[in-house]
Amino acid sequence: MLWPVARRGLAWLDPDGKRIRRKVSGRTKEDVKEKLGKLHSDLEVGIRTPAARYTVAQAVEDWLREGLDGRSAKTVTLDRQVLQPVVDCIGRVGLRELRTSFVSLMSSSGVPVEEIARLAGHSSSRTTEVVYRRELRPVITTGAQVMDKIFSA
Repeated sequence: MLWPVARRGLAWLDPDGKRIRRKVSGRTKEDVKEKLGKLHSDLEVGIRTPAARYTVAQAVEDWLREGLDGRSAKTVTLDRQVLQPVVDCIGRVGLRELRTSFVSLMSSSGVPVEEIARLAGHSSSRTTEVVYRRELRPVITTGAQVMDKIFSA
């Protein structure tokens, strides 16, 4: 049977908890099955699903173990020594918590929402405003205070 366009999709969560979706399509059902099978095998080999609370220590250890292909043992040991003070300080903190703390600190320091969105890797400031609305309160409050000054004059 020839399908004009056959489509199937696959979705998973990345280490930050963001949903990733990939679609495959083909002219026939067999094309789609083949492409979907390849996508499944790529996922099994290349993407590791982290624990629900992926910590800084786990991320550092994963990077030292798997992220330094072709590096000598001496380089990996040196990198481990350099990162050890960071792991000692914030190793138990979850990566998601760091991102939220980053947004909160930037916001309380008066950094505009658009700049925070850019630094957080969001495609628009709307995403930052929706996801981190509690952390952005100081920026919103500052804007309200400025508007109060303008309209009370």
